Amino acid sequence: MNEPDDIDRAIRDAYQGGPGGAGTGDPGATARLMERVRREPAPRRGRLAWWFAPDALRVSPAAAVAVLAVALLAGAYAGGRLVRSVAPEGSVPRGGIAALATATPPEPASVTFTLRAPDASRVSIVGDFNGWSPDVTPLARSSSGVWTAAVPLERGLHNYAFVIDGREWRTDPAAPLAAGSTFGSQNSVVIVGGGDAL
Repeated sequence: MNEPDDIDRAIRDAYQGGPGGAGTGDPGATARLMERVRREPAPRRGRLAWWFAPDALRVSPAAAVAVLAVALLAGAYAGGRLVRSVAPEGSVPRGGIAALATATPPEPASVTFTLRAPDASRVSIVGDFNGWSPDVTPLARSSSGVWTAAVPLERGLHNYAFVIDGREWRTDPAAPLAAGSTFGSQNSVVIVGGGDAL
């Protein structure tokens, strides 16, 4: 017989015999072990020790889910009340946060762009709102050489420029310049919705 089989048999015999059984060869081992456990002082715990003990609180999964659901509902209720108490009157639709999430976005605002270019034969506006295409938004010329177009724009910041006769890009002299450039030229910027409304 080989050595690993002998070791396996010895381990099996030790487990089957248990403390004080036939496998240990010591019938009084169980009694001595129990006596030693009785003499050992109980561990002292402070008042808050159970907060840190790993087995101090046992909760079934169903109870944990119920407690979590109650906490979430209480948080949603308190959050809705807080929003209504902090927000200006009429700014939160009936139904609270859920109504805000499903509310329809505001309608685009009509922005009128004007450029004085009496010698131009064609003027259009290009920007992030029309894919920078000079063919999408042409301006109409008045008899005094002022070109205008009313463009519906969503709320936010929009970069744009005028294109004169299909080749010259020009910024709007009545608007601030945008921070970056597009296609290597400077652009103007318009803010739709204004100030705190953004």
